[in-house]
Amino acid sequence: MRFVGLMLILIEQGAALVPPKYLYPLGGKSFTYDVINNQDGIKPKSTHCFTVGPNHPQLSFSAMYFDRNVNKYADVRIPSDNSISSIGFTVFFNALDPSGYLFHYRSDNQGNIDFITEMYVKIDNGQVISKIDTSGDKAGPLQFPVGANGPHTISLNTWIMISFTNFAVNGTTYLFIDTLVEQVTHTFKFSLKTPGTLRFGASLPSPFNTFHGFMTCGAIYNVASGFDNVTEILQYCSEKNWPNSPPILIEQGAALVPPKYLYPLGGKSFTYDVINNQDGIKPKSTHCFTVGPNHPQLSFSAMYFDRNVNKYADVRIPSDNSISSIGFTVFFNALDPSGYLFHYRSDNQGNIDFITEMYVKIDNGQVISKIDTSGDKAGPLQFPVGANGPHTISLNTWIMISFTNFAVNGTTYLFIDTLVEQVTHTFKFSLKTPGTLRFGASLPSPFNTFHGFMTCGAIYNVASGFDNVTEILQYCSEKNWPNSPPKPTCQNWYVTVSVHHLFPLDDVAWTSDVHLMLHNNNNKCLRPGKTHPSFDHRGLRFDGSSYSSFKLTINSSDLTGDFSLMTYIYFQNYSSGKIIQILSSSGNTVLELIHTGTGVYFEAFTTSSSCALSNITTNINFNSWILLGILRETNQLLVSIDDNIFHIPDTCGSFGLSDNAYIEIGNSERGSIGFRGSMRCLVLFNELLDTNVGSTMNHFCTAAQSDAVTNVINNCDVQPLSERKYLLLRHNVKPVNTFQQLSSGNFRSLPACAAHCFTLAFCRSFTYTDGYCVYYDEITDAGLIPSPGSRFYIRA
Repeated sequence: MRFVGLMLILIEQGAALVPPKYLYPLGGKSFTYDVINNQDGIKPKSTHCFTVGPNHPQLSFSAMYFDRNVNKYADVRIPSDNSISSIGFTVFFNALDPSGYLFHYRSDNQGNIDFITEMYVKIDNGQVISKIDTSGDKAGPLQFPVGANGPHTISLNTWIMISFTNFAVNGTTYLFIDTLVEQVTHTFKFSLKTPGTLRFGASLPSPFNTFHGFMTCGAIYNVASGFDNVTEILQYCSEKNWPNSPPILIEQGAALVPPKYLYPLGGKSFTYDVINNQDGIKPKSTHCFTVGPNHPQLSFSAMYFDRNVNKYADVRIPSDNSISSIGFTVFFNALDPSGYLFHYRSDNQGNIDFITEMYVKIDNGQVISKIDTSGDKAGPLQFPVGANGPHTISLNTWIMISFTNFAVNGTTYLFIDTLVEQVTHTFKFSLKTPGTLRFGASLPSPFNTFHGFMTCGAIYNVASGFDNVTEILQYCSEKNWPNSPPKPTCQNWYVTVSVHHLFPLDDVAWTSDVHLMLHNNNNKCLRPGKTHPSFDHRGLRFDGSSYSSFKLTINSSDLTGDFSLMTYIYFQNYSSGKIIQILSSSGNTVLELIHTGTGVYFEAFTTSSSCALSNITTNINFNSWILLGILRETNQLLVSIDDNIFHIPDTCGSFGLSDNAYIEIGNSERGSIGFRGSMRCLVLFNELLDTNVGSTMNHFCTAAQSDAVTNVINNCDVQPLSERKYLLLRHNVKPVNTFQQLSSGNFRSLPACAAHCFTLAFCRSFTYTDGYCVYYDEITDAGLIPSPGSRFYIRA
């Protein structure tokens, strides 16, 4: 028996690796399918959905992407298997974050038994930690690194092989990280206990400490050594060597690793790299540049390249040995059909075996791209190649361009929203750094300049996965920036419209016109309201009463041609009543917009009669900000509610206006009811806003200099006795219970109850029930419920 044991040791320590017992390629062609035993895994099965991404460079299939969210982990089942004595768990991973479980095996039987019942490997702040344990009390656990053997530090964005193995005969455990890094002999010479579950990407039994990145080629061996030959292990994982073919997967996604450098190229960042927390070359955040309408899936304005003052934008790529494969990406909206989108040029243009130049330009509406080396061994390669083109783009349309190169096999890809060209060539070179990346013009001299908008520029150190535009835009989304750039100190807006009037309607400028810098000191006790998430300062609150209203003076000529009157508005629950009306100098109504509680009612008038009418029944969201507008172009009026436009034919002509006109917000007619909620920023434009409405409004409202307005008066004088009035609105009702009570009390009579309301700041309504009064600081008509004996009064 001793001789047999010795022979086992000799076999175990051989250089060659036996085939795996269980093999899970963990990729886009298999998920958790065991291609040796022809058995599907637990999660995800081949009928499930999972995200996949860039492959290991020596494998042909995509790897599984673990996102810590929907795709947290992958489980496989290890059956009862007495042939497993010595054990080797292996997987290849590419980590995007420095912490998380790579794999965790846990047997079903966790009793006091002389077996190995648990083995795992995880990374913790970039260091590999592994553990082997028994559930019995005779030995264990053993955690690596042991003593002074560590730490074992790994790199991010790099494919690495992990093998954690145990030789049961002599009780030796091995840890391989591409090669053997640790070997420890211990006291528990036990076999692995099966059945059990093997989880990739998180702990067992609860999925904590999840992994973020890519995994592929998971396997279980019934040997413990020979795992220092990465190439040999990968051969078993190669698709051509699978003994069985997994079923065709029903659904799979495509994942892209995060960018290495990210320049949002917008009004909140200019050329700032929000990943590496570094400003660009031109324009820096302290410079001035023009910005304009945003990409519809991004919240910030895009940079505008005008071929004049704002010709181009430069960023610096430092010396970076981690960049081998490369992907340049940008979103653009071209106003003219020719110009450079981006141009990278390395500082070293000598005779070297590196890629030293890559660019994409448009020429008469067609995309031209080039990749080149400065050496004389290969290149340049210009796209389209052969009969692959032309690749024609549309003007005034947002388009994504990605130009990428895979250094390992020498393949270059061109994506125009999706993959349009893929060419394998002879120069398998990495990108040479340091260098300069220019958006909007050529290098070194800024010729052939671009005219239009750009946003979301990025550099990746991978070459594939760029056919998912939505995913790329997620990295650019402001909420996902890992660092906040300094706010640019100077920016101009791409102007296609001009403004007649701009009223911030906030608690600083109140109702002043900051475009004309005209103070309005006729404010009567206006109240701060909700804060719009895009702007500083609070909006103005409207409580439904006639006291919660005001008039803004404009010129009647502002309404004789095309115009757009736009504002942000927030309706509270149970709001209904007048929102906006335009009045002539004599006080006649010209236009009015009324909140019906579910939609809006719109009507326009000439001096004699109604000339346009529409009852818009679309649902309007309560308790959220919407963009509301009244617009006019030839022979029709329009009402806009966020992205919905409602066309209303009209015969109004010039509305019969002359001299001044007024915009009234709320309802100033005593005893009438206006809407309840908040309003922020009212702008009257001199033409129809038919495109980029949201971004144009956002820009003007953000740029409004409320703080430049000083000495604005907001009168809150006590109402004279002679003007104090109250009206009965309804019998046998009261406001819904969600209405906030201002005060309450018992009074000897209705006049005493009413008199007390006038002494309370912002008392707007009250109920009277057998001498008991409840006071409210707002008025509602839609939010009333039955209450026998109660009478609901409003201040008039």
